[in-house]
Amino acid sequence: MKKLFLSLMIFATVSFGAFSQKPNGHRNGEHRIMKELNLSEEQQTKLKSLNEDFKSQAKALKDDQSLSKEVKREKMKELSTSKRNQIQALLTPEQKAKISERKDKRVEKRRDNSRKGDRNFAHHTRKAKIDLNLTDSQKKQMLSLKESFRKQMQDLKADNSLDKEARNAKRKELASSHREQVKSILTPEQQAKMSNHFEKGRKDSKKHGKFNAGKGRGHHNNLDAESLNKLKSLKENFVKEKKAVELSRIAPEAQKEKIKNLREKYRNERSEIVKNARQQKNS
Repeated sequence: MKKLFLSLMIFATVSFGAFSQKPNGHRNGEHRIMKELNLSEEQQTKLKSLNEDFKSQAKALKDDQSLSKEVKREKMKELSTSKRNQIQALLTPEQKAKISERKDKRVEKRRDNSRKGDRNFAHHTRKAKIDLNLTDSQKKQMLSLKESFRKQMQDLKADNSLDKEARNAKRKELASSHREQVKSILTPEQQAKMSNHFEKGRKDSKKHGKFNAGKGRGHHNNLDAESLNKLKSLKENFVKEKKAVELSRIAPEAQKEKIKNLREKYRNERSEIVKNARQQKNS
């Protein structure tokens, strides 16, 4: 409890990260699911039509200046619910069961990640060794502020009436307000202690960043031009072959096995190119 302020700051950082994910991630996930369902040609045609209708209606709703944000939000929820119901009506019982199974696995995975995140957070807060000596009143205010901030971020994430730019602006506004509210709870001494801690953290990050610069895959920079071109060509071919497998209509398990074999082949050939280049350089 004494390290509650740090908890709030870390929570805010994690929440912002969730919003920074690319929107294509959801569409790609949906595409993979539909691919695994082995939809018939008729189902694919109807699904494509549903998606186009939904996109058109959502755009019209977004552009309708006569509606308030609250009304737009409710209508968007109605559109989404209608779309889900229509998709469900297209699927066979077996396909519905497969989607339900995936959903259960996803929920369980999120729970596992949440538990893991809680353990990691507890570790880092202990490691930080920050003791602000919060009073009981401050602790209650911090907890209330944390829950309020969490709710605001969840509502923002669920608000489909906002475009990316408006969502980011709102997120920054909430973050700024949250920081000011946290400061208002702390005494000047507590604020100074927290400020010193984060300043030290920034300096350490810069120091470690410079220390680690140049490490990692940079060891390929010492290779000759011919070997580098071979590596580049090899990687391009691997990416192309992997993409072809991902777009194929083979069973998911067979697809996974093919990609695994391609990756292993790519790594072996890459190692061989690097090995030969170094032998020639040392000879």
